[in-house]
Amino acid sequence: MLTHRIRIMRLIGFDIYIDASWLFLAALVIWSLSTGYFPARIGALNADALSQSTYLTMAVFGALGLFASIIFHELSHSVIARIFGLQIRGITLFLFGGVAELDREPPHPTAEFLTAIAGPIASFVLAASSYAIAGALTNLAAPLSAIMVFNYIALINFILAIFNLIPAFPLDGGRAFRAIVWGIKGDLMSATRTAAALGQIGGIFLITFGVISLISGAGVGSLWLALIGLFLSGAARSAVSQMEAQQLFAGQPTSKFMVHDPVTVPPDISLSDFIGNYVYRTFHDMYPVVEQEQLLGCMCVRTLETIPQGDWPKHQVADVMTPMSPENTIAPDTDVLDALKLMERTKQTRLMVAIDRRLVGILTLKDVMKFMSLRAGIGKD
Repeated sequence: MLTHRIRIMRLIGFDIYIDASWLFLAALVIWSLSTGYFPARIGALNADALSQSTYLTMAVFGALGLFASIIFHELSHSVIARIFGLQIRGITLFLFGGVAELDREPPHPTAEFLTAIAGPIASFVLAASSYAIAGALTNLAAPLSAIMVFNYIALINFILAIFNLIPAFPLDGGRAFRAIVWGIKGDLMSATRTAAALGQIGGIFLITFGVISLISGAGVGSLWLALIGLFLSGAARSAVSQMEAQQLFAGQPTSKFMVHDPVTVPPDISLSDFIGNYVYRTFHDMYPVVEQEQLLGCMCVRTLETIPQGDWPKHQVADVMTPMSPENTIAPDTDVLDALKLMERTKQTRLMVAIDRRLVGILTLKDVMKFMSLRAGIGKD
């Protein structure tokens, strides 16, 4: 999830992204509104049918209203989180809604509860405001199409608020429930497991209900419920794993997990030699480039995809390597959690570890995950 996102704007200090999956959701919303929801609502009012182009225009504005509503919902979380000193890496819209990406867990139960509840409150406010606008437009004898769009935005915000209040983690209601349990027990990990268990139960219920409804002929909406349930169940399990990782690695330096004697390549060999003498022998994805004990950068195998194979003998590693930078190099005392966040942000699985320009090791995602697996196998103690 959230792997192919595009930055579209920056609002009150927060970067807003759209995941590629949101395009599918937007198309689905426009299609369902223009061919189903709005024509049915107009018919229920015994009003004259509108043209298909009008329904399509209404659907586009309805989708934009949904888009703005989700952003407003997530911005509310982000503003409250910032008040409590939490950093937001960005707000991303994706297939199942939106998410404000916190850099760490809230510092105490009150911060968690208020940050979580801010979203549903914002959605209720938008619902009430949209209903009020629709009422005012009705009194002004505005076009029915405009009234229906604001009625839809009000309805969708009301549904968004109610659904997010379900106490199933990681929904807002589940986070608020976790905050309450955290405040009572004083143990964030225990509270996360309890809230995540409810999230998995809620996910299984939605999957079961959706599948039964689909078999009964209830339509595409049933499949959507099942998909939401699948996402909810998976997200709940992932939350527990992330918490366990945070507890395991918090305060641990990169030097404890890095490879101390990585394979390096010189900058003056050809790409053909690089492939034959290094890649085909050691099978790594990335190699530090070192000359006279000075780290120059790194050579990634995927870089070769941009160079015709016939030109490999003509180019040296120095010609195409990626220079050393904060995006691919960390210090040995860097917290492993910060290193993992850098990997996630830059979509890398290997980071060079250096002191000044002297290479001292490589941190690989595979080694970190292997450590977690071994620890789980021998017990937490």
